[in-house]
Amino acid sequence: MIRMQMMRQVQVAIPVLLCVAVGLVIGPLPSTHAQLEELVTTAKPAVVVVLVSTATGKSGHGSGFIFHPSGFVLTNHHVVEGATEITVLLPDRRRFRATVVDYIRRVDFACPPRVETWIDAAILKIEGEGFPVLTLGDSDTLRQGQEILVMGYPGGVGIDEVSVTRGIVGAVRVGWLQTDAVMLPGNSGGPVLDRGGRVVGLATFGTGMFLRIGGIVPIKSIRGMVDAAPTPGAVRVQEIRVTGREYAGPVVVGRRRTYRSTYSGPSEQTREVTQVTNLAGALVHTLRRTDGGEAQNYLGADGLFTLANAGGTRRTTYPEPLQWLPFPPCPGVTWKGRWREDHTDGTIRRVEVASKIEGVETVTVPAGTFAQALKITEMIEVTDNKDGRTSSFRNLNTEWWAPGVGLVRAIEEATAGAGRWTMELISHFVPSPP
Repeated sequence: MIRMQMMRQVQVAIPVLLCVAVGLVIGPLPSTHAQLEELVTTAKPAVVVVLVSTATGKSGHGSGFIFHPSGFVLTNHHVVEGATEITVLLPDRRRFRATVVDYIRRVDFACPPRVETWIDAAILKIEGEGFPVLTLGDSDTLRQGQEILVMGYPGGVGIDEVSVTRGIVGAVRVGWLQTDAVMLPGNSGGPVLDRGGRVVGLATFGTGMFLRIGGIVPIKSIRGMVDAAPTPGAVRVQEIRVTGREYAGPVVVGRRRTYRSTYSGPSEQTREVTQVTNLAGALVHTLRRTDGGEAQNYLGADGLFTLANAGGTRRTTYPEPLQWLPFPPCPGVTWKGRWREDHTDGTIRRVEVASKIEGVETVTVPAGTFAQALKITEMIEVTDNKDGRTSSFRNLNTEWWAPGVGLVRAIEEATAGAGRWTMELISHFVPSPP
């Protein structure tokens, strides 16, 4: 689907959070072609395309299916995370605007990066009655080696026709189901059917060399949320828990951090969250600085990003969202970013940065001592152009990010030995829940 790709260099071991086509799990499928054709013909009218535009400027599609005749649709959460507009396209070519009713994302990683648990689902609502539906089955009946049937709309072949693929259950894992079915972007959220045409899982992710291992969310792990969705006033889950997200700190209006800086002489700078918009669990938030500048940040399941930055003596633009933290934050993970700064004195600065997570340490700053702080190094390449003259330099930046707080310390050093600058957290305030 439209999943923002991880900007890491350790791709071999890291699960790929793509909207991928997954061949998934089920009991033995009908043994004859005629039976298979009948199953597909019956299921096909309820399998939909989910078209999405997001706050990061991305657009794309995933798959899903209607499970209730009044227009409730089940797909993956990562298909609609950060969405500003969602359209559901039925096989009969009818289009409907959709809203997010509920969602859940629980992804537990271990380091080196590997998936331990993966629950990833969202429920959408389109207006109408009498829609064709698929029936939910029992994923507990799945066994290793059983065949599966997966339906959806993989990218590269268009979205005018539902695609079908088969595979087997490679492993019944504690937090997810493994398959050998072919994985392609666009099939995320598509239904996995048993031989009775019942949905027993969602096509969700790919991992391993060339994404040849497919991951399935078993229907049992989301059954309660699905059963409650059509009931007005029922409790909603709306939960996001991804390993590493705790390092971004709580994102709530009124959260305020104050730093002591030596960049241009001793000074203090405050950063306060002034606005938060929840887009299906992705938090787009405005961070206001003491100098009057503001940054618009994006906290999703892949990491923490900056979308825009303005104010003070410069305006910063990004060709793509700038990543500050990747999830999962495992030692050895690397990523890159770049941006342009237009300064009020006419300087145009172009910056490229290569970042790496070095490990976990205990760090002490005026605000206190923080255990399990991520140590991140950044090699910063800078090119300045002013009045037709170009100069360049390189700095090394080291940062420490603490769970529940975020950035607590930064040291920047000119590699030519021209200077050293520091920034440390001196206070951190989070307002109490109302």
